[in-house]
Amino acid sequence: MKSEITDERILWEKRSRYNPLLGLRPQTLRAANDAFKTGYMSKAARIWEEVEECDGIVSTVRAKRRKSVSRLAWNIVPFGNASEDTAKEHASILEDFYNNISWTHACNGHRTGGFSRLVEAMLDCVGKKYSVHEIVWNPNPQARSLRATFKFVPLYFFEDTFGELRLLKSPNAVFGDELKPDKWLIAATDYPLMAACSVYYLMKQMSLADWLVFSRRFGSALAWLKTDEPAHSEKWEAMASALANIDNESSLMTGNADTLTLLQASGQNAPFKEVIDHLTRLVITMWLGSDLATMSSQDGAGASLQGESAAMLEDDDCLLIEETLANTVSRFVIRYYFGNVEPAAYLQFQRTDRSDKKAALEILGMTADRGVSVSQKAWREASGVAAPDEGEAVIEKSQTPMLQDSAFGANDAESDIDELSRAMSTEKKRKLLAELDRIEAMDDASQRADALAELERNIGEYFDGGRAEAEAMMKILERRISNEK
Repeated sequence: MKSEITDERILWEKRSRYNPLLGLRPQTLRAANDAFKTGYMSKAARIWEEVEECDGIVSTVRAKRRKSVSRLAWNIVPFGNASEDTAKEHASILEDFYNNISWTHACNGHRTGGFSRLVEAMLDCVGKKYSVHEIVWNPNPQARSLRATFKFVPLYFFEDTFGELRLLKSPNAVFGDELKPDKWLIAATDYPLMAACSVYYLMKQMSLADWLVFSRRFGSALAWLKTDEPAHSEKWEAMASALANIDNESSLMTGNADTLTLLQASGQNAPFKEVIDHLTRLVITMWLGSDLATMSSQDGAGASLQGESAAMLEDDDCLLIEETLANTVSRFVIRYYFGNVEPAAYLQFQRTDRSDKKAALEILGMTADRGVSVSQKAWREASGVAAPDEGEAVIEKSQTPMLQDSAFGANDAESDIDELSRAMSTEKKRKLLAELDRIEAMDDASQRADALAELERNIGEYFDGGRAEAEAMMKILERRISNEK
């Protein structure tokens, strides 16, 4: 299928290219942003694109926001009330299609990629309100297959004066042509972040320029030379010449005594850094929902709330891509293969796992220790360990006793454990257990309390201080050492 973005149109665009930031003033920026709202988007879109490339902070957070979704794994899941067989057929077709798409930039054919690049480019709408791709379909009726190339088209190729995007056939055109159905993929958000970011960019540049002027004027000391010589006398002129040799264009000569003083600017109210830092934090928070780099010293609750904001933005971006592809691309693909039917499957991202697996497993472990049954499904969901497929080899639980790893021979480990256990089960300990059973059987509470108090006083009668256990352990060690030798 032929592309509507012709080589001639791209050539016109490149030849009419200019830097919209040169001479940018608050009045011209406000006019461009206001024109964007009325549908004349070209000037604002050019300014925003240039800011994205020139401002290091915007460039960084923009890439982070887009890549947080584009790097996620995805799968095709059933949707709607269709039968299971129909859902599987649709899922198979969609998975094959999305795994084989191509992506490129309309004005730069060297920028290519696949599905991840498509997702990243679709999220350009976060900054500019719209992200537009031309879909070049490539059907193959003989093989009954469908492929497509998605061309990212910059926003200044369009206007929106009638409530829908229309293609400008030339850079100087005012009104464009309607977009053909099923030929364009348009992702849209409600509020473009670059409208505010462009204002913040201009404010930062103004503050930075003032800061540089301030540094030039007051960054070094002012040379102040005092002298009692008559003005413009021979000695006056000699001293003025000497002063010029150490001058940084900031000096003065006055009367009264022959002294040279270096005046350092102090007490100046210069909030340039604070202004720039504040605007930088605003930009980061707008794009990422948090500014953890500057909030790290604050309490954990604040950091937690910011983390939730960032997670919410990622989820919203996932939904935007999923719904846009489902309503535009997936619908067309399914109807190409199956006729006028609704898709029974859709593409879904596997969201970032933000659960605390360690805490969840600890809770499940304590639950099991207290005799409460824990299902394997709950344990697998908490740990992320998938169930083995049918017939798949599994790792069996080791049955080897812990003493196997001893430096001594392990063949007699079980018999040694039994021997040690028998030593610990002495007659006195059996008597202790019997006494405890007797006390537990008492019905009268006060009688039980008296019996327990007496048991506590005479507890030493039931133990030998561990001598039996120690003697048994020594016999085991002696036998092991003898065997090793």
